Amino acid sequence: MRACAAAGRECVVPEVSRNRNFGESGANMNVQAFRRYFSHMGFARVRGSGLAAGLRNMAHVPCDSRRRHAAPARPQAPAADFGDLSYLLLPAYEAGQRRLVKDAVLWQRPLQSLRAERGQARARPRPHTAPPARPAPADQARSPQVYLVPYAAEHYALTVKPLRIWPFPRAHHRHLARLPWRNATLLLADRRFCPFLPPALRLLPSAGLQPVAGRRAADCTSTCA
Repeated sequence: MRACAAAGRECVVPEVSRNRNFGESGANMNVQAFRRYFSHMGFARVRGSGLAAGLRNMAHVPCDSRRRHAAPARPQAPAADFGDLSYLLLPAYEAGQRRLVKDAVLWQRPLQSLRAERGQARARPRPHTAPPARPAPADQARSPQVYLVPYAAEHYALTVKPLRIWPFPRAHHRHLARLPWRNATLLLADRRFCPFLPPALRLLPSAGLQPVAGRRAADCTSTCA
């Protein structure tokens, strides 16, 4: 959700939200942007919770990206129960985010090589925290891997280019975005502003920096010279 329109609210399912554009042209769409960012988008599949069951009851027939108009909605019963949503309350939710970051595999190489690494990462996980005292059970070893991808804002567009997503951060909570990708989960974390990152991965301002007010129309270089 855009910060200017969210009014303090966040989309929690799916966490990285996006409307499904089905036309190549429009007031805010052109063919190039559609084919690069939207044509390959799939629909979110949420499973394994009361929330997921409730959302399925509210589902509509997906629109066809090859048609100019959306398919008509299929009548569905309203959601009666979303189950226990206490995990979405802020303290519990942020504690879960911290656990994800702590247990994730640190990935600081180009994302182009992540696909080739996936098979090796399952057998030899390399977390940035202390390794487990004993090997994980086989059922855990087969579970989708979580990768922590820290970034600096000025390098974000280049970092996420292989993912074919917007070249600026969207739909994050405190500058941490969770993105499902190729049967894995990517945690995209801003090194300057994400409080869930360990100190060693943060980019913090120097303690000696001081704010300086500039004159009107003066550039930053001359102001701080």
